[in-house]
Amino acid sequence: MKKICMFFMALVLLQIPLLCFNHPEHRAIPDIRPYNSYQFGYCVSGKFGEPRIDKYTGEHYAHTGIDYAIPYGTSVNSTCDGRVSFAGMMRGYGLVVTIEAGEMNRNTWIPAIKGHKVEVMYCHLSKQLVLDTFIVQKNNVICRSGNSGDVPAHLHYEVRIDGKPVFPFIKENQVI
Repeated sequence: MKKICMFFMALVLLQIPLLCFNHPEHRAIPDIRPYNSYQFGYCVSGKFGEPRIDKYTGEHYAHTGIDYAIPYGTSVNSTCDGRVSFAGMMRGYGLVVTIEAGEMNRNTWIPAIKGHKVEVMYCHLSKQLVLDTFIVQKNNVICRSGNSGDVPAHLHYEVRIDGKPVFPFIKENQVI
């Protein structure tokens, strides 16, 4: 319940109407863990908003996602329906797959939240299994965890609404 409240607080802070989800089953809302937690357990090595220091510049900043300590090469699943908006190298993040949450309906793109862009980023990967513009469904394997752009191997998971990082919502009483 706490996660649901935090997710909707993020929507309110960004002035996004609460009753504007387009997808009838909400499959386009990122709300599950990005890996098989039954197989690897639940190991968070970096929390959202945690204070950090940039190792190159020495500047202080807040962590913009969640780091999962999972083995190198672990299959990573899409946490929502959507289309791949970026797949490749990104400075500071290494190999990245970014999915824009939403769905295709009769050759028309329908975003997950009306009037807003919801993006989900999977970073520090060892391998991408999708390309730009691929359409993916929730739970499709899209990449493998790794350590590109950072050490040791882990998965950096980040959700952005209109380019602003928000606390990732995880359903089914999955505590972070």
